[in-house]
Amino acid sequence: MTFDLSKIEYIDIHSHLQFDGFDNDREDVIKRMQANKVATICIGTDLIESKKARDIAIENENIFYSVALHPHDNLEEFKGALENENEYFERLKLLAENKKCLAIGECGLDYFYNENNKEEQKIIFRKHIELAIELNLPLMLHIRPSKNSKEDAYLDSINILKEYKNIKGNFHFFVGTINVLQKILIDLVNFNVSIPAVCTFTNEYDDMIKSIPLDKIHIETDSPFVLPKSRRKEAKKNEPSFVIDVFNKICEIKGFLDEKSQDIFRNKLKENFQKMFLK
Repeated sequence: MTFDLSKIEYIDIHSHLQFDGFDNDREDVIKRMQANKVATICIGTDLIESKKARDIAIENENIFYSVALHPHDNLEEFKGALENENEYFERLKLLAENKKCLAIGECGLDYFYNENNKEEQKIIFRKHIELAIELNLPLMLHIRPSKNSKEDAYLDSINILKEYKNIKGNFHFFVGTINVLQKILIDLVNFNVSIPAVCTFTNEYDDMIKSIPLDKIHIETDSPFVLPKSRRKEAKKNEPSFVIDVFNKICEIKGFLDEKSQDIFRNKLKENFQKMFLK
């Protein structure tokens, strides 16, 4: 699809503006996005939330959406999807039939909350991959390792994705190790990673962030979650405009300290968004 990126300075590739937490101030949040020249992808997590994301995206030029079933947010719906996969994914497919749908996700593997149903998660994950291939859309991945590992869910997801051709996507909220990052870069050449505001309140991931090539990175808020450190006195929840804080912190980590290098990085992020989600 075509979209005039000249009107946009920052792209939050993962938010949940459709969630109930924005019901009282969503209009103001969107106005702040417009004032700050911010666009976002509103990410679906089940049938209802995917439909709400679609409706918000249709109404707002600088908002897009995705559709999916999250691996642990709605366990009752997850169980129903397992029992009748074809019917469930036909319903998701119908929700994706709009030019503003830019991805299938967030989907994937979550071993942190659901370590006991790994095989069931893999079944639903594969159905999302197949839908993404059918619709020629990228994946928006939710991958979270178990409590005793920093890599297990990442490595399993990489091995699954390697089985498929003609697929691309993004590892949302990427807090993996440098080893995992290198495996993504080598084994999944059409996949990128996005960095959330975690980078604003811990240095744990600085070396990993420094290792991400400029053509493989996105920025995100995952709003309303993960409020940037600098916003905690003024705000109770995260919102897409705060992706600017993530941008500024990554510039600091990567050493983009002058206006020229920051402009180059900002334009590269827009280019990455266009290549991943608009083609």
